[in-house]
Amino acid sequence: MKDTIDPRLVEQLDKAGDDKQVEALVIVADSAKAAGDERGPAGPLIDQVASQVKEKPSHIRFMPKLGVAYVKGSSRFVRHLLNQDDVISASAKDSGDAATPDHQKSEQDTSK
Repeated sequence: MKDTIDPRLVEQLDKAGDDKQVEALVIVADSAKAAGDERGPAGPLIDQVASQVKEKPSHIRFMPKLGVAYVKGSSRFVRHLLNQDDVISASAKDSGDAATPDHQKSEQDTSK
């Protein structure tokens, strides 16, 4: 796997086996394939992976101007997506900071 993939995401993928759900934020390179696609560069790439693995992610949120997609799908799907040449980087969705309750995280983030 690429060295630009968040180690926390790699760990989640390893623990999930093939079928458990994994969430990732994926940055995709801009390409000619995505020209005119309102979903941005991630749209055609996710379609391609879905066709290859014969399954769709359970949830997708596209951020086309950033070239980013939030993807929730089987570990098998996410792993296959991350191995695509057009994927620049990816991160685990959560911060991994279990010591801080969710309602306090945003307060801490805004005070910095």
